[in-house]
Amino acid sequence: MKQEHGFAPDLRPAFPDMPEDCRDALLRAARSVREERKMKKYTLRTALIAALLIIVTMTAAVAATDALGWTDFFSLYDNTAVPKAAQKIMNATEIKTFEVGNLTFTVKQLLCDGHLAMSATDIRTNDGSAALFCCDPGDSLGCNGENGSALAKRLGLPPETTYTEAAKQLSLPLYWPRAILIPAEEYDGGEGMEDPLWNEDNTMTYFSMAYLDQDKTKELDVLPAEILLRVSQIDPETMEEIEDTHTRIVQREPIEIPIQGVISEKDYAPAEPFTLNGCALTSVHAEQTVCGLYLDRTYTADEKLRDVFENDPDATWDITLSLWKGEWLRENGEPFPGGISLTGEYDDKDFPILHFRDMISVDEMPDTLILETDNRQVTLK
Repeated sequence: MKQEHGFAPDLRPAFPDMPEDCRDALLRAARSVREERKMKKYTLRTALIAALLIIVTMTAAVAATDALGWTDFFSLYDNTAVPKAAQKIMNATEIKTFEVGNLTFTVKQLLCDGHLAMSATDIRTNDGSAALFCCDPGDSLGCNGENGSALAKRLGLPPETTYTEAAKQLSLPLYWPRAILIPAEEYDGGEGMEDPLWNEDNTMTYFSMAYLDQDKTKELDVLPAEILLRVSQIDPETMEEIEDTHTRIVQREPIEIPIQGVISEKDYAPAEPFTLNGCALTSVHAEQTVCGLYLDRTYTADEKLRDVFENDPDATWDITLSLWKGEWLRENGEPFPGGISLTGEYDDKDFPILHFRDMISVDEMPDTLILETDNRQVTLK
């Protein structure tokens, strides 16, 4: 039995209530990540990412730049950073431009480490004329947090104005574009996320991340993939797609992304025995790539828990969450920045051995890690 779940502490008390239109957008995001391909199963990890994207963007601001990139995207998250090596590779991406109907898509950032594949694509009209780009025509301009509110301010409209209403008031064409990174099916981990941000000139940058089957990508030097480019022009009066060869198009462009291999690995052991809810932390295996440091925690569960794991799903969930919660600290007690995967994995197929994976952002392999959980700390070296 293998389970891959994305877990996080309950963040709900820290944020204001989610507006209804944003809640609807969350549900749509959790339902739709791949397009024009047979749908794959998406685990809780996908829904968690979608929720975090919407919740965090309700409260965080993005610095104004000519065109946003992944570093700007992750600035939305509290204490999440893109490692310097990843920034350097993304910024050296060979730019590819595609005209799809009335829109131009510029793929400007690509990155892959065998675990993740990422793309950032700028979207504008072919002739540079003004247009309104939306993530869903029924959403409000301000639904995407401060970035969306800044768009509303530039347009001179209240942030609660819907995209369709804005297009009517401003007499602008309304487009609903997407630029989705899709790995070749044999390497696709079956999960991913996508989210847009708006630039200062009201054009859009579209971010897409795909999770990979690292058991299959570890032998590759280059990831075969494609960028699915979608153009859909919306009639603001009916909120329906305009059926036209230039306004409703799906185009696939093959790409290859060099895979940045493992930089270094290290096994950490607890400096002293550490047990939580009947599970002993035995080791942490660290794998550093340009994207950050993947940390695989191994716990050994007390045999008394076997009956719980086999017969009590609610108790199993509670124990699993308690093991997952925690924060990684430096030797001086300062927290490491969170990893750009925004998620983690859990595997209990080898019970009583339990495996957890999460990620932190580092530029060098640390000599010492401190795990703080349940108001306790354990040092690993």
